[in-house]
Amino acid sequence: MTAPAGGAPALRSMGPRRPVVGMSAVLLPLAATGAVDWASFEGLLRRTLDAGLTPAVNMDTGYVQLIDTATRARVLDLAASVCGPGAFVAVGPDQRRRGRHERQGR
Repeated sequence: MTAPAGGAPALRSMGPRRPVVGMSAVLLPLAATGAVDWASFEGLLRRTLDAGLTPAVNMDTGYVQLIDTATRARVLDLAASVCGPGAFVAVGPDQRRRGRHERQGR
C-alpha cells in the first residue's frame, strides 16, 4: 500500500470477521435513604438490554467494594432474572464463588 502525497498510507477495509458485542456497566442506584433502589436497578438492566447492549454488573466502578456479599449476590440474581442466563457479564469480588454468573455474555 502506498502513501498518498503528504499523508499516511490509506487504510483498506478488512470487512467484518466477528460480531461486535457492546457492553455497558450498570451502576447500582441508591434511594435517598441510602438503601439500594432495586426497582431502578431492574429498569436500568432492561433499558441496557433494549439498547442492544450487554449489561455488566458488579464491576469495579467504585461501589462494588462498598457493598456487602449479600447485596452483590442479589445483584447477580436480579441480573440473571431480568437478562436471562448468559445474557450479562459479572466481574469483581465473589464472582468465582458464584460460577454460574462468572463472565457470561450474550
